[in-house]
Amino acid sequence: MKCVIIATPTHRPAAAHSHTATALLAVITRRLLPIVMLLLTVMTASAQTVKDEDTLHVDFDGWFSTLVNNRKLYNRYNDSIFLIHDHDRWVEFFHTRAALNHDIYQSNKLCLDSLRQVITLPQAKNDARLYSEFIKSFFSKYINQNRSDPFLMLELCDLIDTLQVNRPDSLRFTNYLNTWRGSAYYHIWNMTHDDELLQKSYACYQRCAADDAKRYPAYQSNYLNAMLQLCAYVWAQKKVETVDDLRGRIKLARRYVAKHGDELSRKGYRMTELKRRLNNADESMVRNIFLVDRTTIKKKSIDKLMHTLVVRNLRKPSLDNSSYLRTLIMQMNLKQITAKEALNRYRPRYRASMESLRNRRLDPQEFSLHLMPYYSLFYLNDLADIPYSAKRRNVLRMCRDIEMAFRHRSDRQSVTTFVNNLNVFVTYDRILSYLKPRERLAFLNKLSVSTHVATYAHSVHVSEIAMVLMESLVDNHPQLLVGYLGCETEGSVKRHKRRFVEFVREAALYHDLGKNTIIPVVDNDYRPLTDQEFKIVKRHPEMGLKYLALDPKLAKYHDTTLGHHKWYNGKGGYPADFDNTRSPYRIMIDIITLSDCMQAATERVGRNYKDGKTFDAVMGEMRRDAGTRYNPDLVSHIDAHPGLAQKLNHLLDEGWMDIYYNIYSQYFVNQR
Repeated sequence: MKCVIIATPTHRPAAAHSHTATALLAVITRRLLPIVMLLLTVMTASAQTVKDEDTLHVDFDGWFSTLVNNRKLYNRYNDSIFLIHDHDRWVEFFHTRAALNHDIYQSNKLCLDSLRQVITLPQAKNDARLYSEFIKSFFSKYINQNRSDPFLMLELCDLIDTLQVNRPDSLRFTNYLNTWRGSAYYHIWNMTHDDELLQKSYACYQRCAADDAKRYPAYQSNYLNAMLQLCAYVWAQKKVETVDDLRGRIKLARRYVAKHGDELSRKGYRMTELKRRLNNADESMVRNIFLVDRTTIKKKSIDKLMHTLVVRNLRKPSLDNSSYLRTLIMQMNLKQITAKEALNRYRPRYRASMESLRNRRLDPQEFSLHLMPYYSLFYLNDLADIPYSAKRRNVLRMCRDIEMAFRHRSDRQSVTTFVNNLNVFVTYDRILSYLKPRERLAFLNKLSVSTHVATYAHSVHVSEIAMVLMESLVDNHPQLLVGYLGCETEGSVKRHKRRFVEFVREAALYHDLGKNTIIPVVDNDYRPLTDQEFKIVKRHPEMGLKYLALDPKLAKYHDTTLGHHKWYNGKGGYPADFDNTRSPYRIMIDIITLSDCMQAATERVGRNYKDGKTFDAVMGEMRRDAGTRYNPDLVSHIDAHPGLAQKLNHLLDEGWMDIYYNIYSQYFVNQR
């Protein structure tokens, strides 16, 4: 069999953003033709298999380049939303963007389906050339382009594994696979904090650094990368290894670089990041391990180490912000200066770092380096001998500046450290101690909106639907609400109409809070989700509970957040261990569930894997599933009140655009 795959064309570099809405729309619209042509090409490529020789000829470069370029286009279209401020032109662009993103989704789906199809062909199993071409294309056209994502990386590594049956060690790319898997597992752990994934990441990097890894190709580059990752403090902080193991690893890496550094630099290996990480490893260990858990290292030993590091750092002509701040903290712990003095000494650097944000986007490494000092600043602020009011002002200012940094984040799908930063900041006790409950939630909302506006817009849209439905229930069928929210009679329900409407409004706004933890998965709507991603998505209801804890008053929304994907009869949906049928807020869950499903089914802009359905089509499905998935009383109520159905239809068909526009324009008005 001979499989002839036509090369998939790559897109030209995206044009610079125009300052006018009209020009921008013209640029975006011109991109429709390349995407349509790409779809046709991929469809032809995946279908064209002819009999001939026992050799497969596959254009891996074309497929991986298509995935990367589609990701670039997807990012550009999404960023362009914030460049248009005229309502009508914004609406026009939003519709155009939705069509473009839908085409990108279909293009990526065809690429991935074709790739899987070729790899599973019988003659692909022992094709050495095919195996080598897959690896080289995957590395050069995908991994090295900074547009890969960890879930797809794992799936593609598994596909590569299927091709290396009976391959000799000298031709295997095992170290590459372990490096890529180690990175993927780590970035997924950033979202889920599933320690099993952290263990898997550590094991992959360990295999790259083991003695028997030397027999595989490109040993040195993968070894250096593995050592760089293994010298991170996270492994000891999370008890994956001991502090002594970490210190031993750092010494081993330093000896290797001292012996082979010049040789590796001549070969083209980039040593700057490795050397920086190794130089700062000890002070990072002090700050992130000992000062977090003082039982990990003996005080006498850590004091000696801090003295040595302080003397060394003060002799250096310059220090980066993080290293300078860690030096101040060590001086404070050695009682050389106070926390207040440390804060004052860092103040000029802080002002300069904020000034550096003007008119620029931060790549992932710049973003992480910019945020790193904040953890130490909150630590010093908490310990400083200054009035509580001054500490609170400092925290409020730093929270605003962190929000600004998130707005300046440049998206790279392969990096998820921004999610880890978001989760840590919004739950950090040295921040929460100085924020009022509603300020804590506002901080979370602003970070999440900066990172993924569509999820917030979806929740606002669901709240509008839920409020319209609740108003009609109170006015026309208050008996359905008797026994809820402290109202024991129909008259009481009607008198407290505002209480019921406000409840579903807030319950809807908070129902998807858990998606803040998994933004990189939610943001993967430019391609089909993997099985692992689906599993993670199903955890978002329970993930949202930690955010509800930011404000004790939000405890009443526990069940609506946890149960909004449960079926009415309790026999389907998720999470499996939550019984919505016994909840004291059962009808509230049913209202949020119905509103959520109605919005998701009719949405035409944020779900590229499907075309939005009409209101009538959705109602037909809800009638069919009434009593199983949906509360039959709610479905019957909509059918019995044409005026309500008309309002819902408007919200879902036309009204959503004003909701989205108001969110985007108000929140990003300062980005003009």
